[in-house]
Amino acid sequence: MDKQAEDIVLVIHGVGDPEPGETLSLFARSLASYGTPLVENPQVLWLTERSLSGTQVGTFASHIREARIGERRVDLAEVYWGDLSFVRKGILGALAGLVDVLFGLRYIAFVAANQKGAAAKSLRQLGVWCTSMVHGPILALTGYLAWLVVVLTAHRVNWPTAQGEFWTTAILAFAIGVAMVVANIGYQLARVYESKQFWFWFQAVTFFAAGLACLKPYLIDPYFPDAVFEGNVDQELTWHCGVLVTMLGVLWSTQMLLVLGLGLAWLMARFSAGTHRTGLNVALLLPALAVGFWGLALPMIWVTAAKTLERLLDLSEFNSLFMQAIPILGVQVVMALIVVGAAAIVILNYARWRMLRVKQKLQEDAAPPRLIVHPALQFVMGCALILGVFSAARVGFWQFLGYSYDEIWGGRLMAEANHAVNLLLPAGVIVMMAFKHLRPILDIVLDVMNHFFYRPTRFEDAVDGDEFSIEGDTICDGTLYFVRRDAVHVRVKKTLAYFRDRCTTRPRLTIVSHSQGTMIAIETLNDPSLAWLNTTFSSVRLVTMGSPFSHLYQHYFAHIYPPLADEQWRPLVSRVDRWINIYRRDDFVGTQINFPDDADAQKYSNHAVGLRGHLFYWADRDVLEILQRELFPSTRQETPFLRRAA
Repeated sequence: MDKQAEDIVLVIHGVGDPEPGETLSLFARSLASYGTPLVENPQVLWLTERSLSGTQVGTFASHIREARIGERRVDLAEVYWGDLSFVRKGILGALAGLVDVLFGLRYIAFVAANQKGAAAKSLRQLGVWCTSMVHGPILALTGYLAWLVVVLTAHRVNWPTAQGEFWTTAILAFAIGVAMVVANIGYQLARVYESKQFWFWFQAVTFFAAGLACLKPYLIDPYFPDAVFEGNVDQELTWHCGVLVTMLGVLWSTQMLLVLGLGLAWLMARFSAGTHRTGLNVALLLPALAVGFWGLALPMIWVTAAKTLERLLDLSEFNSLFMQAIPILGVQVVMALIVVGAAAIVILNYARWRMLRVKQKLQEDAAPPRLIVHPALQFVMGCALILGVFSAARVGFWQFLGYSYDEIWGGRLMAEANHAVNLLLPAGVIVMMAFKHLRPILDIVLDVMNHFFYRPTRFEDAVDGDEFSIEGDTICDGTLYFVRRDAVHVRVKKTLAYFRDRCTTRPRLTIVSHSQGTMIAIETLNDPSLAWLNTTFSSVRLVTMGSPFSHLYQHYFAHIYPPLADEQWRPLVSRVDRWINIYRRDDFVGTQINFPDDADAQKYSNHAVGLRGHLFYWADRDVLEILQRELFPSTRQETPFLRRAA
């Protein structure tokens, strides 16, 4: 590779799961000219990095290509971070990503509520408690209950004649012993904080079940004759299931109280001075969405299991355990249908807007309807949250007083709503058919989640041992760090440092980024520790394509991402000599960037191109022509760009 390259171009990919070097190869071939073939000298640069846990030192690869643009020699390098994004391809990857989102929404909510004032802090803490309860004790209790039901079913099917005190004790001991072993193995193997928390609570539930089995003959049976079953294994196991179901009801009631507190804290925070309301909305709705999902999914699974067992086995006692979940589940179903209906209207409105632009070939810069997340959808979700919590609390209160759900006004209606389960199959078919179009949305949410993913980390464990540290990424009194974001930033810094230490002249530096990669580029260039960039390179230029900087981050997290005129962005503004932002008019993620009102047009510029969505900027002819015109104007006539990559 030529040491005297006149240009260094750093490529940072965006949404999705590209292969290492894929984006760089695509971009390099797109820059090839008709008259001059692409000159390539591919290399793989291996640089060291510390692991996300801060305990090991490994390596990462930066793919490098040498190219010519006109008469200029250009070295292109890729900062690959797909292995740190936890975005995976295929159906299984999408399902794993969906689970990651469900468990990771709390990170986004935490950062959204990390604002000034006691009310915002209360909102933040209540959001953590809401998600921690449903992902910890509730799921752990549900998991152990599921295991106990499996044992009950297996006994009824395979050993129905095994009755008596001995078999009752043996089967309970077997269920508890297996659960303890699995919980211990799971906790030891878990590497993610959420997994460890789940297995911790699973261990706690198992110890509770063991204590209940040991103490029941001495503390419960003498005082409650109905709990004595004379060695009937089925009835004994069903009784234990009933205790766990009652505990689940208590936990869900506590969860409803937390959600009510969350709403009150949100209301108080909205009227507090200096808070950003869009961020507060996120801090309220995301934990409520997680609670609502599990509040719908878990009862739906149990009611379905009860219906299935009812057809296979005669377990009337077991089936009756879940009758109390019917009206509560109906509340969740109704709320879910309302939110899904509102989301469908928002999506159809966006599709209508796009169709009219394509049909009429309108090229004005009118912004499309917001998809992530439309204000009207936020309002509907908030109303559904209020209605759902109060409806569930009302039904639960009357059931606590001993009334059956069909005696409560609206209870029968809520129970009838459960027939909506029949819609799940056709809805699943529709989702599978539209999966190709929905997958980018999932990947984008995963990118945002990973951007705000934090861990409690000791500073001395996370410092890389050289000039790059994570001190700038700390939140909450220097104890929580955005470890995944920092790991990506370090890759950019080390790649830049490689060229700094290698260059004998002062080439131009251009960073070309897409989607979430633009956030990586912007925040890295704003790092005060990179003051040497302007002495190493003759000029620093930034190209952002489909950037969510203004449309998402500055909109929903204004307390972290203020306007560019703010003092926070002084290193970035003073360091970058030219900033080109390219966006498509129908891009639902990346729109124009809100540059300062008095910004120099020679320094900042937004460029709108056609209606082609959020992906494939790297091989877009209109995009490449803008890059040629803005970055390499002297070669425009000599090297017209190819339409697509070779």
